[in-house]
Amino acid sequence: SSNIYLDNLNFILIDENKKNKIQFSVKDGGGSLSDFKILGPNVIAKIKGIYFVDDRGIEITNLTTDFTYTKTQMLFNNTVLETKTSKINANILFNYQRKDLQFFNDKVAIKADFIKSRISLVDLQKLYSEFGATDVLNLNGSLTGTLNNFKVANLEVLSDDGIVIKGGLEFKNAIATEKGFSFNGALNNVAANYDLLKNVLPNLLGKTLPKEFKRLGNFTLKGTTFIHEGKLDVDVVIKSRIGTVKADLKLTNIASIKAASYKGNVALINFNLGRLFEEPLLGKVTLNGDVNGTGFRIDNINTGIVGVISEVEFKGYNYKGLNVSGLFQKRLFNGNLNVDDEFLKMRFSGLADFSSKINRLDF
Repeated sequence: SSNIYLDNLNFILIDENKKNKIQFSVKDGGGSLSDFKILGPNVIAKIKGIYFVDDRGIEITNLTTDFTYTKTQMLFNNTVLETKTSKINANILFNYQRKDLQFFNDKVAIKADFIKSRISLVDLQKLYSEFGATDVLNLNGSLTGTLNNFKVANLEVLSDDGIVIKGGLEFKNAIATEKGFSFNGALNNVAANYDLLKNVLPNLLGKTLPKEFKRLGNFTLKGTTFIHEGKLDVDVVIKSRIGTVKADLKLTNIASIKAASYKGNVALINFNLGRLFEEPLLGKVTLNGDVNGTGFRIDNINTGIVGVISEVEFKGYNYKGLNVSGLFQKRLFNGNLNVDDEFLKMRFSGLADFSSKINRLDF
């Protein structure tokens, strides 16, 4: 057929074997197909201007693609998928054996190239309720794998509000999360700030990111991250307006990042620790140390540290040559501190408690 026209299309797919019987539905659909052919088992068509509203409330205003179906492939070439606020440009290929189509999420191989696409958080929110609703993501990248286990290479995301993400991402059990979701990111460049991240994921990050992170201002991040079963491994460099952080850490209990446990190595380079914690006695710090503890806020930190403090600004003076081994707990230090500065030679062993109006020292 040279042309087929669709109007007032309503479609529903029901699986009576499942608790949630409706698997997929569309309503108020229409559009056209041209050069439609059935050649034995193969189906070919140019799909033009298909529109509908799906069961999640996403209103597709235009789906246009060159479609081919065979026993082993589905091909969507020159695909344009539009809503009122999003536009995806892509070439998508599905490879399979027909017997595996019933296991679509796990066994159908996907290769997709996304070019100059725009996806709004308004639409993403209908797929995943934790997204915000105001930003738009402009992206390029290549996806390979299955829906449940895929990689995104050469990813470039630039949001209208200013977020930048460049690198490669890998997702496992993205749909069957009960099998153990994991995320692996090789990030060449991430640029954002506290407010931008909170805007994208207001419920998740807005409730878990400590407000102290806001004092970083605009920051860039480079490195690797791995998330699995509530654990996070990071090996990153973060540059911000208050200094540079290098962190190689393993974190647990990341669902409540304010109280997360962590272990590993941290280096601070000209980092204004006083501004981060709003502690007027402290200024910039340069250090390299091994840490093991919990908490990221001055009122809940409980961390053991062993390391070298090259420089620390205290009450306006920059002390140099410090070695530290001890426990930081809120505004308390218990341990050993050796200082070899031009104006201070000291070996301190004991307690320094600045948690109340009267400082308590026992050393």
